[in-house]
Amino acid sequence: MSGFVLVAGSEAQRWEGQALLGKGGGALAARGDDPALRTEVRGGDVLAVGVRHHWETALGSGPPLFVDGDLVVAADASLYYREDLVDRLRGLAPMEPASAASLIAAAYRVFGPDCVEHLEGDFAFALWDSSRRRLLAARDPFGIRSLFHWSGRGGIVVGSLPDPLRVVAGDPPLDRRDLLRALTLFHGDGSGTPWQGIRELPAGWCLEWRGQGEPSTRRYWYPAVRPEWSGGGVSEGGAILRQVIGDATAERMGPGRTAVGMSGGRDSTAMVGALEDRRRRVPELPPLTVFSFQYPEGDPGNEDEFVLEIDGALGLDLRWLATESMPLLEGAAGEGRRRTRPEPQPFEGQNRALAAAARDVGARVVLNGNGGDNLFGLGDVWMADLFRKGRWIRLRRELRERGYRSVRQMADVCIRPALPLGLLDGAELLLGRRILSRPWESREAPWLIPGALEREGILQDDRESYRKEIASRTDSVTERIRLWAFLFSGFNRNSSSLFDMNLDEGVELRTPFYDRRVADFAWSRPPHDLNRGWEQKVILRHAMEGVLPDRVIAARPHRTGTSDGYFRRAAQREFLGYARRAVEGSRLADMGLVDPRGLARAVDRWSDGDLTDELFLFVAVCVEFWLRAQDEVASWEGGTTLLTDVTEPAVTPAAAPPRG
Repeated sequence: MSGFVLVAGSEAQRWEGQALLGKGGGALAARGDDPALRTEVRGGDVLAVGVRHHWETALGSGPPLFVDGDLVVAADASLYYREDLVDRLRGLAPMEPASAASLIAAAYRVFGPDCVEHLEGDFAFALWDSSRRRLLAARDPFGIRSLFHWSGRGGIVVGSLPDPLRVVAGDPPLDRRDLLRALTLFHGDGSGTPWQGIRELPAGWCLEWRGQGEPSTRRYWYPAVRPEWSGGGVSEGGAILRQVIGDATAERMGPGRTAVGMSGGRDSTAMVGALEDRRRRVPELPPLTVFSFQYPEGDPGNEDEFVLEIDGALGLDLRWLATESMPLLEGAAGEGRRRTRPEPQPFEGQNRALAAAARDVGARVVLNGNGGDNLFGLGDVWMADLFRKGRWIRLRRELRERGYRSVRQMADVCIRPALPLGLLDGAELLLGRRILSRPWESREAPWLIPGALEREGILQDDRESYRKEIASRTDSVTERIRLWAFLFSGFNRNSSSLFDMNLDEGVELRTPFYDRRVADFAWSRPPHDLNRGWEQKVILRHAMEGVLPDRVIAARPHRTGTSDGYFRRAAQREFLGYARRAVEGSRLADMGLVDPRGLARAVDRWSDGDLTDELFLFVAVCVEFWLRAQDEVASWEGGTTLLTDVTEPAVTPAAAPPRG
């Protein structure tokens, strides 16, 4: 884990390492603030700068830069299953396996650009092969680490954060189209950034540049069916899954104490259960401290009884974090001076509090259960395939079990999802209005300038991307929706945002469910292993049989563990004042993206308790203040750098947890 910027081609001769980092090294300071650990490599056609935090040295990833003859590798990476990779490379390439960057170099020596298919971990890297004048860059399949690129004037720049690229590109203007994406949460393929010309490499993609012209990009990862995991009943599959999740979790533990955020649901508890089940056989596993958020009694997020029952069965080192004093975001309306993207992560305050608590008990690695919903959740969508295949008796039984009785319910659950996308698009033309026909699509906020998505071509681009990436690769409605859940860029962006804020608090976030082997296992299983009747994630229950208490893993008649109550209370407490300020002198209105009068009316409705547009309003306020923060830029010779000593506004929400 670290940060880097690498410049290849003629651009490399124009810059010094310090110039790329800006005043005081601010352009990459979020990824490494220890000057003694800053490294630089310069050769005629390449310049690379790597940074690290001092505390990262104990985590075993090694320095961010590695040079081996004609290869320069810059990596922000934590690689897992290293022994497997070393076994495949042994005797085929010289190796210095002390660092992730050196292992990437060795894999490239053997497999060339296909080396990305042999790496398991959370990574973003750039490799310059001067003998072939080839730059190869790649990002892990789930987007844990971010990676940005810019090309021009015969060179290319790749980096962990966009700020060094902004320096080289001469601080390009803001991208109106991407800001509209941020407002509407239409993330597209995940390649957009708020700055014109600077692109983000999507999760699971790699980039090649051959010394001139524009780089080429391609997706290198899709989930795969593994025959050895696709057969057998759900109980047999559950036993395999317990082993797979146990491997993924154990691989991601830190060298010392590790922390984990655990609710009372299926995902994080399966992770903890698999690890503690393994500890019975491998007692020398590092110590684990479990943190759980405590919501008020009667709150829909309260799962205390299940957490306590797990603690009683496994004997955990359990710590509670009270949620009511936690702010939603850090700083004024999430102004995001350290946020890469305009849109917020809605539960920043909770995640920062967990990271700070983990650091305070001596843990530098935090595990969470993100990804369980994507990989093992299914919902009712598979009933559309029963409808398509004419399996009426089975469909009638499933509808009855779920309590669906009306024709409207049947149409929404079974018929509409089964219709060809082209037919739905034709219906749009006939009706003269948009139909929400793809899984990410939602209605537009009432203050958005009407038709903006269509005029900017965003809706058309996203639908075409969905056709190429998802629909054309699947044969059923179930496969289509499941593949989207694996690949949707919004989930990937959430992952990298969580990683960044944990890093800011002094810990590294690792996510065992976002493991290629776990993903392949989930993709290999049939739909009825995921959903039966009202029960979701069926196979996770079977994976934890005999490990977690029966009452914890049993299907629950009502959904638990939701954060809606906390979000609404905190948003009302913290953001009404900011929302009113966002209307005054709105930058979004100046850019022609929102109607300020419509926005003001929405704020009034919100203050009166109307929660209809709450999420979109919350996002709009945060994007507006992010834009205002971008005005706080200091010019300096050779480029620009964001100020690090901006005065706080007069109105601030509750203080965020202290940072290390």
